Amino acid sequence: MAGLRIQIYLDGFIPEDSDGVLVAGVKIDPAVAAKIPAVRAKVQNIKTFVGNMDRTLGSEQLSLSATLHICRHDEGLPCDAPQDI
Repeated sequence: MAGLRIQIYLDGFIPEDSDGVLVAGVKIDPAVAAKIPAVRAKVQNIKTFVGNMDRTLGSEQLSLSATLHICRHDEGLPCDAPQDI
């Protein structure tokens, strides 16, 4: 079946702020922290949309995964385990 394929890869970094708000064990700028719930909700909406299309069309090619992890390489430690969004 012909269709539109959209592939998105996002890799971002939010610097630590010692005076910030604690999010997932890391203190970050309060203005950035306030936007995280909206970004997370949008990702979850996209996952729902793709999941509904997958069930409708029965295609294994329609899938989406989104994870978040805390990188601790600056501390000489391994990254935290990925958490599904």
